[in-house]
Amino acid sequence: MAMIQCPECKQQVSDQAPTCPNCGAPIAMRAYAPPTAPLPPPPKKTGCLKIGCIVLAVLVLIGLIGSLVFNGVSSSRTSSTSTSTVTFGTKTTPATSTEPAAPESKWTYNQTQDTMAKGTVSEASVESTNTVEFTFPYQGEQHGTLTLRTHPRYGKNLLFNIQKGQIPCHSFSGGCKALVRFDDGQSISYSADGPEDNSTETIFIRDYNGFVNRMLKAKSVKISVNVYQQGSPVFEFDVRNFDPGKYKVK
Repeated sequence: MAMIQCPECKQQVSDQAPTCPNCGAPIAMRAYAPPTAPLPPPPKKTGCLKIGCIVLAVLVLIGLIGSLVFNGVSSSRTSSTSTSTVTFGTKTTPATSTEPAAPESKWTYNQTQDTMAKGTVSEASVESTNTVEFTFPYQGEQHGTLTLRTHPRYGKNLLFNIQKGQIPCHSFSGGCKALVRFDDGQSISYSADGPEDNSTETIFIRDYNGFVNRMLKAKSVKISVNVYQQGSPVFEFDVRNFDPGKYKVK
């Protein structure tokens, strides 16, 4: 309730009184107008704003994906063009080693002391890469062995031996022959002698220097000798990578 002024007597009366208690004049309700309440703010359009932000974000994402796809296609085309240019133009390839690996040496080296001559016996031996098989009583696979030997008492010797069997090469009968072939060259007949102990598995091939000079230029050496009741088997030796330094007497 509020107090207002009577329009007639100007006394303060209640705005709820129908008439003025002082003069009886009717109270005009329209004479008092309550203050107008402020209008509430308009509702925020949050729904539309969120939708707009979502749409904007989707458009940005679509644009980004499209840019990436375009760049990928462009890079692919550029790479394809570059490859085509290299293929049909001057092609540059990275340097790679095409040299084959050196074959493993088959040679073995050995030095022993000759107590009688007080010197060193130096040997270089290589075993045949193939095997042969004899009949009874020497049956079974076996290799041949080629040996270069420098001896303080006997000088330089070239030995060929088999593991079992009989090579008829007696000194009293003039020795024997060994047929030798270096790589794909012509076969050469070398004279040979039997050992002093008359063993039948070993022969000494003559012309040491000539044989070694040819051997150092070859990759393989084939040796064929007559073996009693076994024909003339062929033994093949891989003579590559012979190391004269390891063979020399130290």
